[in-house]
Amino acid sequence: MFCKLYEYWQISQARSFLAGFLLLFFSCNLAAQNFSTLSLGANFSDIIGVQSETFDVNRGFYVGLGYHTLFSDPFSFGVELNMNRKGFSNKYLTSYATRDVYYYNHVDQYSLYVPFLLTLHTNRFSFETGPHLEFILRSRQTEIERKVYKMPHEEGVIENTYIDRQELNNTELGITFGINYNILSNIDLSARYIQVFTPPGREYNWQRQRVIQAGLKINFGKSFSPRKLNFDRGST
Repeated sequence: MFCKLYEYWQISQARSFLAGFLLLFFSCNLAAQNFSTLSLGANFSDIIGVQSETFDVNRGFYVGLGYHTLFSDPFSFGVELNMNRKGFSNKYLTSYATRDVYYYNHVDQYSLYVPFLLTLHTNRFSFETGPHLEFILRSRQTEIERKVYKMPHEEGVIENTYIDRQELNNTELGITFGINYNILSNIDLSARYIQVFTPPGREYNWQRQRVIQAGLKINFGKSFSPRKLNFDRGST
């Protein structure tokens, strides 16, 4: 009962975040040095830490809105609200004298990813970093355990499937690093490295999730031109 109430509270909080960001997104052009962004692209997530060699890279996607304020040329501060699909999976074989045990684990997650970003702007490039919060809205775990017995008098193969057996965390804290490259007037190529500090769940105390993002960022109302710093070759 408590878990269900907590899940409903999280969904309610996510909806409140989304409503607030929609208001900021559509009203940001009314202020001089403010601009908004629309981001979309692909996620590549995996696990680092103890026994991370058994984990594979999982593919997902992200789409989100951002609101940024230029507070001191060429620096801006921004907050984003992104819908993420990510996850992790691992598999391994354990051999005993009488049997082999094959284990497969896959976790699929939908989350609300909220980074707080300090950005340095140049004519073409921009560099961003900052902490982030992530609220897991839905998580689905599938575990398959197959036992293959080697002895003639034992039963041949036993396979068990478990759904959502482990307790996974609903809130994550981490840090984000990103770089953007302007290819058209208001369109950037975007890449990010996202490192989560909190473990994915109780069974993963010595492991952490990381995500690499690659995609596009569309800027709305970004009219300023940074002058103080310029890292572009051939510029003056």
